[in-house]
Amino acid sequence: MSYSQAPHQPQISTIVTTSYPTCALSGQPPFTVTTEYECTASKPIWALVRLWADYSGGIEIRDPQRNHRRIGGGSTLIADDWDEKALDLEDTSLVRLEPGQKFSTQYTISVVPKADGLRNSDIRLMVPGNTYEITIKKQRWRWMFEDEMGMDMDIEERRTILKSREVAEWKVDCLATFTAS
Repeated sequence: MSYSQAPHQPQISTIVTTSYPTCALSGQPPFTVTTEYECTASKPIWALVRLWADYSGGIEIRDPQRNHRRIGGGSTLIADDWDEKALDLEDTSLVRLEPGQKFSTQYTISVVPKADGLRNSDIRLMVPGNTYEITIKKQRWRWMFEDEMGMDMDIEERRTILKSREVAEWKVDCLATFTAS
């Protein structure tokens, strides 16, 4: 069997939530965005799941009062500026999910410039009292069903096999709203 066959979307449901209904522009308490994945397949899967980086890769913060445009100083999507393939391989967690099992990743909204000052803070253009949206439009995973991969392998062997797979990309269109305070 070839591990580089074209992948299909994993059987996963995705939701995005925020730690509070309001984001304090002071940064206290910290405001986090959580993306939760649930395995809806009938058998276990293994996946390399990209984690959030300190420059908010994959998360878009949008302002409904400005025609849902992104806010902040430049894109918040990694794909716009960095090597997508390299990040899919390096900034990941190897995850095994049983049917019905959940896995989550978190990102803390930045109140200071990010990525060593190359990016503005996430809150730079937020106005107290205004409502904003957190959107995640797509997901990218390298994944396989456990029975396709084989049972008797160590973690590094599983990671190596998944790295050789093409990335499965699919739309999720998740949305959470919050108010700046």
